[in-house]
Amino acid sequence: MVATAIFATISINLQAQEDLVGSGDRSVTTDYYPNPTSDGITVVYDSFHTINQVRLNNLFGQTIKVWRNPNNPLYIPTNSIQGGIYMLQIYTEDQIISRKIVINSAL
Repeated sequence: MVATAIFATISINLQAQEDLVGSGDRSVTTDYYPNPTSDGITVVYDSFHTINQVRLNNLFGQTIKVWRNPNNPLYIPTNSIQGGIYMLQIYTEDQIISRKIVINSAL
């Protein structure tokens, strides 16, 4: 009887884990190029999802720039941003996608 209760708990936890990960048809397809860049980067995403905002953060988590309800494709000029490694975060209605970008110093 104890083994059955443990098995049932594991099954419930695995189902919850699957729901958190989501199914493949809900994931957002993104592309960004060129990476690394010194002048600018273009972010393209599929048209099946609504992108609420795109954030450019440094590795300390500080927000450098925010675009709300961005166009598709979104062009991000980087020639006035100090060179380094940054995180590009794309916010949809139910996901946050993070991508690493490298900006070569143009300053």
